[in-house]
Amino acid sequence: MTVLRRGAALAAALVMTVCGVGAAQAAPAHEAGDCSWRQTKLKMPSGIDYAYIDGSAGTEWIVGNGSDHSEPSEGIIWHNGQPRIMLRFADGAWNHTRDINRNGVVVGAKVGDGRESAPYVYQRFYRWLPAPETGHTYATRLNDRGDITGFVEVAGETRIVFWPAGGAGYRILGDGFPVGIDETGRVVASTGEIYHADGSQGRLRSPAGLTGIVASQFDEGVVAGHGFDSAGGRTAVVWNSAGDVLSTIPGATAKAANSSGLVLGFRGTHAEGSASVWRNGADEATITGPRPGFSDEPHPFGADAALTADGTIIATPTGLPEPSYWRCS
Repeated sequence: MTVLRRGAALAAALVMTVCGVGAAQAAPAHEAGDCSWRQTKLKMPSGIDYAYIDGSAGTEWIVGNGSDHSEPSEGIIWHNGQPRIMLRFADGAWNHTRDINRNGVVVGAKVGDGRESAPYVYQRFYRWLPAPETGHTYATRLNDRGDITGFVEVAGETRIVFWPAGGAGYRILGDGFPVGIDETGRVVASTGEIYHADGSQGRLRSPAGLTGIVASQFDEGVVAGHGFDSAGGRTAVVWNSAGDVLSTIPGATAKAANSSGLVLGFRGTHAEGSASVWRNGADEATITGPRPGFSDEPHPFGADAALTADGTIIATPTGLPEPSYWRCS
């Protein structure tokens, strides 16, 4: 259980970058004179001292978990900034919230001390999802119509699970874990595979000179991730939902992106350094601390920063369990 919680708490400094395909280097940084990034802390429920964001649907609906100590166990929903604690489990199991949609529906898993798990969908009460008999199963992403995806872990290996909206069963899609699902039911895997609702399959395309494609997040109709050059260095990549390359930047990792050309990520191989914004080919002012944070690699248990269509960053700050969002105004 400690391993799972550490995944949710992993956070490091954030750098946001984007540039055209084939560009040799990022444009020089400059201070943006027309806006500055401002942090807004989410209100904490009574009795909760630590909390971590797990999923969001804009700033209207945000879900996470928290506690009065460093191992968060309570599910928390923020609706228009107002928090409420989800129904507690009678047996004291931990609530691993993972995502929320625009209808306020949450997916996650009930997890016991022995890591036994029960995936659920929740609105006013819990509905347990069917799961494979072997392994630990987690529901991690959903769309607004109610399609859900997650994964089952068996002996350290993960396989993607898909629960169709309104259906009573599930199906296994392939290896890895899902980094997002869109309104058509399309699922993108951490391995770069694309699974369509009609059963067909595709893959994120590799930019010239890159190998080992890794997807970090699929949201707002775009996929953010990275590939590796011949020397083992990282190049940030953004794809559309069909798997076509939209943009790259050498020496960086993309963690999230939106359709307006904004990308969240970091330079180098570790999520450390100053947080900044790369928007439409220009590097903006550095975000002052506390900065949004996320882990170096996509992680099935870890919560990364989200980037909304209007350019709002939603995240837990680096080193500080104070759920927040940042807007440039």
